[in-house]
Amino acid sequence: MELVRSGRGRSTQADRSARSRNALLESAARGLSRYGYGNLVLEQVASDAGYTRGALYHQFKDKQELTLAVVEWTLKTWEQEVDPLVEKESEPVAALLALARGHAIFCRRDVARVAVAL
Repeated sequence: MELVRSGRGRSTQADRSARSRNALLESAARGLSRYGYGNLVLEQVASDAGYTRGALYHQFKDKQELTLAVVEWTLKTWEQEVDPLVEKESEPVAALLALARGHAIFCRRDVARVAVAL
């Protein structure tokens, strides 16, 4: 992700908000994968991401909203990474193989997010 910087070389509020949101989503994905929805503790999600509980609640109103955001984030990331591999193939078999390869790479690299999406 390319950061847009203010004139003084500092990141903007939008940049900081996006970074904190992504860190919280990654932490929540790991927590959901390890502990499941019922045992996920939002304070721990925030702490593991390096943020306060207040920062988490600034981004997400509750556990349900955070969990839905993790699922949406996972799907969006998967589509951004796998769809281009499939779209460049003109033959159905090659497209299916590209889909399988892209999915396998995504799953190996990001097990926590995939577990949440399942």
